[in-house]
Amino acid sequence: MARVLLDHCVSRKFGRLLVGHDVLATHAAGWDNLSNGILSASAAGDAFTAFITVDKNLRHQQYSAQLPRPVIVIDSLGNNVLSLVPYAPEALRLLSQHLERRACVIQRCS
Repeated sequence: MARVLLDHCVSRKFGRLLVGHDVLATHAAGWDNLSNGILSASAAGDAFTAFITVDKNLRHQQYSAQLPRPVIVIDSLGNNVLSLVPYAPEALRLLSQHLERRACVIQRCS
């Protein structure tokens, strides 16, 4: 079971699709107003397995080479749960394996 942190830009309802994993939204942690860099630092002490976001710019930001945990970037057209549902199987597949501290991008589903 992975412990997953959902970025504030990801629908919290998406977390319900990650069956078998402990999912916490940044909103529930009180971190929904933090930028990604500060968010990573704030969550660094927690034992999160992965961070899930739809922020496509995250993988290009300077600090991405020093990620404190693996990041799953969902390359979707929207961030509501209906837009994210097709990405759940791939997110579950990634969460079931050992992830390195890098950004894994789930490409657009057709």
